[in-house]
Amino acid sequence: MRRLVTAALAASLLLATPARAADPAPAGGTGDKSFAAWGILGWGSAIGLGASMQLPLVPQGLIHDPGFKLRDSLDLDFGLDYLSYWDTYYSGPYSYDVSELNLHAGVIWNFWVTPKVSIYPKAGLGYSFAHYAYSPNWPQGQGHTEYGGLYPELAAGGLIRLTNTVSLRGELGWAGLKLGVGFSF
Repeated sequence: MRRLVTAALAASLLLATPARAADPAPAGGTGDKSFAAWGILGWGSAIGLGASMQLPLVPQGLIHDPGFKLRDSLDLDFGLDYLSYWDTYYSGPYSYDVSELNLHAGVIWNFWVTPKVSIYPKAGLGYSFAHYAYSPNWPQGQGHTEYGGLYPELAAGGLIRLTNTVSLRGELGWAGLKLGVGFSF
């Protein structure tokens, strides 16, 4: 009887060890790809829409210290934003409206506060294409102007997983405040 109890105890310890040793990986830090659609409240009087794609770079993270309570992951983020400045700008007797198209790519460093909540900084580069439409009373030949330029894409954000595939996302950065929904696949 003693041998049977000892064998059963040893077997249960061996079978239980992998379950205890397995550290559940946080959602999103396991190599998920995701797509996000944004509504944007831009700086000044801009409003817009945007979309971004997130691909895993280092899903197991950069920090491998067992004493570090948060899990981390590193992702590539790239996207497109459209902003329209709904307020008309005035320069003396003339006015103009602005529309912008921004292409951007960067790296997101997720810190998983819980398996479903992440906060992150983002750093990258973007390129802006803008169009100024001047009022009809501008001098001849100055009705439309185009410009573009490279800019640093710096932001801070976070996400909350509602399900394994749907999350709410928010980000504050170059374009302004972005609020949206993300879809993992």
